[in-house]
Amino acid sequence: MSRSRRGRLDDAARFVADAKTYAAEHSIKHLSPALLLAEGRVCAARGDLAAALDAFAQAEALALGMGMRPAIMQARAGAAGVLKNLGRTDEADAKLLAARAMAEEIAALFHVDKLREAFVKNANARLS
Repeated sequence: MSRSRRGRLDDAARFVADAKTYAAEHSIKHLSPALLLAEGRVCAARGDLAAALDAFAQAEALALGMGMRPAIMQARAGAAGVLKNLGRTDEADAKLLAARAMAEEIAALFHVDKLREAFVKNANARLS
């Protein structure tokens, strides 16, 4: 990894840590899933796959409790990518299937067929 990329990832990690601290100090709980998703992405980019998997698991658990379907989908997709990189393909496939199921659940909320179809198409492209 280049020094420049490492520096940007270190900056991103500090930014996420600062944001998590701020959110905790000000009881802004609804941001926690998004911040954990960011933390998981940064950890994955840095190669810390165990920490990434933990952050995605925490994000999913909090988002489930808050009914935040898009964050649930993103956490599952992030975890699937990490699990795939760890060679845990069966678990990765199960997480990806769960992410796709959440995309379908979200799509079911759309009452306009074209919008529902566009959402599913976009979600499937991002989840592949």
